[in-house]
Amino acid sequence: MLDISTAKFFCNLVMLRFGVIAVVVCCTLTNVGWAQNSDDSPQARSLQPTSNPNGFREYKGKHLTLVTDLPHTEAIGELPVVFDAAMPMWGEYFGVDESEWSGWTCTGYLIGDRNRFQQAGYFPVNLPPFVNGYQLEDRLWCMEQPSDYYRRHLMLHEGTHWFMTRGLGNPGPPWYMEGMAEKLATHQWRNGELKLDVFPDRREGFEYWGRLLLIKKQRGTQQAPTLEGVLRYGPTAHQQVEAYAWSWAAIWFLKNHPRSAEAMRKLQKAEIGNIDSLTTKLLSQLRPHWEELSTSWNAWIQQLDYGSDVERDIPLFQSMTDPKSSSATFALKVDRGWQDSGLRIKEGDQITIEAKGRYQIGSDPEPWWCEPEGITIDYFGGQPLGKVVGLIARGDANGEMVSGPSTELLSVGSKLKHVAKQDGVLLLRINEPSASLSDNQGSVDVTIEIAR
Repeated sequence: MLDISTAKFFCNLVMLRFGVIAVVVCCTLTNVGWAQNSDDSPQARSLQPTSNPNGFREYKGKHLTLVTDLPHTEAIGELPVVFDAAMPMWGEYFGVDESEWSGWTCTGYLIGDRNRFQQAGYFPVNLPPFVNGYQLEDRLWCMEQPSDYYRRHLMLHEGTHWFMTRGLGNPGPPWYMEGMAEKLATHQWRNGELKLDVFPDRREGFEYWGRLLLIKKQRGTQQAPTLEGVLRYGPTAHQQVEAYAWSWAAIWFLKNHPRSAEAMRKLQKAEIGNIDSLTTKLLSQLRPHWEELSTSWNAWIQQLDYGSDVERDIPLFQSMTDPKSSSATFALKVDRGWQDSGLRIKEGDQITIEAKGRYQIGSDPEPWWCEPEGITIDYFGGQPLGKVVGLIARGDANGEMVSGPSTELLSVGSKLKHVAKQDGVLLLRINEPSASLSDNQGSVDVTIEIAR
């Protein structure tokens, strides 16, 4: 607990640490920086429309011609400029040389009134019904969105589908094509500079994106899909918006977990032949580690939040083999996410956990000192900031869809006695957003006893 003598000091710090000073974690494309226009004036960043023969406004960029029935705004005029800036980033990410994509062009339809576009002949007979967006050959359809950010996001999402189709043969199975499109379309656009493949650090600036909110609502419930469940999404799964969120999360996870990162790296720049075989081949490569991967996934999503440091937060395991141990002593690092205790729990086990130590969970403007019960003047996830917390997480070694909750959260503090409600791996961490872990210092001495 926070001692009374320092309570006033911490009260003054809370607004600084969590209100004014934002910790920014942007995970970006490897070796890809900001794309910037040579002319940085607002006029150069926003095109002016012309009128086409059907009476629609038309904005012509190098790679995207945008047709819309919406009134002109600077944000709409920027869309072809943003799209052009994305082209070299897509090329580098997917390993497509500029000599191939430099002449590619497509037409995008930004739609306010569906009926007007249909009457003008912009909806071909082979265009399936869609809610927000669709890509077909060299054409993209995007419904108008409630924010400038999400309008750009949707255009970049459909643009990613288009680039993958042109550059890789096709965009892949549902989880892969939608997850990749979501991952790359999540972006920042500031003063004429574009950055793709951003992990949002806050809601502001990503208005109406909402993927993390959807995950938070479903995780820990029967509605949350298993990792394999995401990878086996069918062609109609993404009629539900939650499927976009889980596909996005699965791509982030698989690209950053050591057991799957190399397979995903190779897949990223490979031509996609048979859509149906891609998932099967990937699963066959990952199957020897599937229990570890699925357990890690179930633990990782429990504290996935804005600003997550994905690599730092993914839990790794000493071994998935039950060591038959009934006790453990280890030093819990305070600058990492979930950490393996080395113990494997069975339902009904009586667990006793004791934690001791004093550690630093912040340094701005002065060190924040904490003990295992946490700092009660601020909370995260319903628990005091910095408190020692635990998790019993299970996975699946056989590829079966596990029913019921896959994790059991434990409020540890300085001491906890608990009867396990499920089998699984026992993990611990301190309770803090992963975006704030990197400046922490010290460790916690943890002792665990299991009575079976």
